[in-house]
Amino acid sequence: MIKKGMLGAVLAIATLLIFSGAANAEYGGPSTVTVVQGETISVTGDGCNPGATVTFTITNGSYEVGAGTTTAGDDGSYTSTITVPSDAPVGTATATATCDGPDGTVTKVLNLNITAAAAPVSSGTLPRTGSDNTQTLVGVGAGFLLLGGTLAIGARRTRRSTVAA
Repeated sequence: MIKKGMLGAVLAIATLLIFSGAANAEYGGPSTVTVVQGETISVTGDGCNPGATVTFTITNGSYEVGAGTTTAGDDGSYTSTITVPSDAPVGTATATATCDGPDGTVTKVLNLNITAAAAPVSSGTLPRTGSDNTQTLVGVGAGFLLLGGTLAIGARRTRRSTVAA
């Protein structure tokens, strides 16, 4: 039984380690990457002229914002990080990389699913949800239990004494 519990714990930890971490994507892939507003993701691509400037943009409907630039390497590939703006609309979007390639302009598109960032926690005091009279309430509850038990025993004894033979 302990071995099954240990195996379950090991599998749960392995699953968390495998599926957690920073978002990482390659342009041109068929999959959609889920990102949180304000999150930084690593992107890679190729097909650019050596030393070409790669320009990144994020688009969601009428929302379009520049997400930075990088320079392609000697083989025309690039690796960079881009940050999804914290004010980016929630929903489906595209991250586009554009550069000059051997046959003209090269455009790579990455599908994004932008989710809302967690609301910031106020540094103020938390609302009070407890009670100052917990001991009193416990005492009253114990008293009612004692009274109920006494009445139940008394009622039981009373019934026995009225039984006629």
